[in-house]
Amino acid sequence: MNRIVLLSLLVHAAVVSAYYAACDADPPQIYPPSNLTLGGVPCRQGIFHNIVTFGDSWTDNGLAPITEDVYATGPFHGRQTNGPVWVEYLSLFLGADTYGFSYSGATANNTITPRGAPDILRQMRLFENSNTLLDSSTTLYTIWTGLNDLYEIYYNDSVPSQPEKLELVNQVIESIDYEARYALSTLSAQHLAIFGVAPIQHLPLFAREPDTENLENLVAAYNLGLRDVATKHSVRFIDTIPLFEKYLANENNTFADTTHPCVADTQEGRVQCANTRFNYLWWDYWHPSTKAHGILASDIFDILHA
Repeated sequence: MNRIVLLSLLVHAAVVSAYYAACDADPPQIYPPSNLTLGGVPCRQGIFHNIVTFGDSWTDNGLAPITEDVYATGPFHGRQTNGPVWVEYLSLFLGADTYGFSYSGATANNTITPRGAPDILRQMRLFENSNTLLDSSTTLYTIWTGLNDLYEIYYNDSVPSQPEKLELVNQVIESIDYEARYALSTLSAQHLAIFGVAPIQHLPLFAREPDTENLENLVAAYNLGLRDVATKHSVRFIDTIPLFEKYLANENNTFADTTHPCVADTQEGRVQCANTRFNYLWWDYWHPSTKAHGILASDIFDILHA
């Protein structure tokens, strides 16, 4: 693995946050220009008034709202992309407040796949201990993890065989099963969405791997297990595979590039991305761009209203 990817991993594991963002916050969040219709129902008038997130850097909404000067200078207050993440766009569309307890670098269970960030159960307990009182009938709780879990399992040399790796995947699924029960019982969640992991074998992070078939199989097993967990608890499963397959196919030329990271390891690559007004699917080796996050949020909005 090259030095840039290793550096990305270190930053990815180190940045943490727990951030509340009101839908009528002052100063308001500034969203970048896009082909999305930015704006939704009036504040706290939609199907959900609150969104509480548990997850990793794909959901971590940073430490503060993004203002105009941030786009000019960066970084993005702890976000691991070049603007808002999907839950911030979704909150905008829904007119909802966001309670962000997702932590960059997180996994489902630090006992199975150790990381320095609070795992999902720890995030839930942090929310519980915050004594935040929300109306469960209008609050959406989300669990989205898997990237870091599967990364650690895939590269775990002490577990060399695919059957052993699949057993670790099963342990992660069992952990999320417990965390779903915790959300429903202890947190009194009435609306819970469990997200499947995206087709991460297409991340620039894995571009130099000669064969990602084993990783693809881990992704498939993980998502199948999460779907079963969601069915067991009668909660929503959001399958992100077809969404990202659509983005990767890029039939409408939504993105200028669906293969390379905008934050490339060469000056030429970074200039090429900038010349497209940062119109890439991937921001860096690990993460989608804010444009991808916005499109993902629009698709999730449609799924929630289906």
